[in-house]
Amino acid sequence: LHEDNVDLAAAVEAARRLVAVRAESSHIVLRARLAANLPPLAGDERMVKQMVLNLLSNAIKFTPARGSVTLSAAPSPSPRIAQTTFCIRIAASRM
Repeated sequence: LHEDNVDLAAAVEAARRLVAVRAESSHIVLRARLAANLPPLAGDERMVKQMVLNLLSNAIKFTPARGSVTLSAAPSPSPRIAQTTFCIRIAASRM
């Protein structure tokens, strides 16, 4: 592992580009809602990108056609807690 400061927004965008075609072919709307003030994430950049890619790939795999996948990340509201909340939401089909 090579620990460094990772730009989570860049990792999310890289993963989103890789799965976009698969999402579009299943008519799945793919959204990213990232807070503008995300702090750098301490970790291995390659592993963080792989984690995000795996989460998005699985979310698309298990989302019904015409559904949506929303990935969101925001810093903790408490200044005493150094963490970022990371969530992927899968919505049922939009009819």
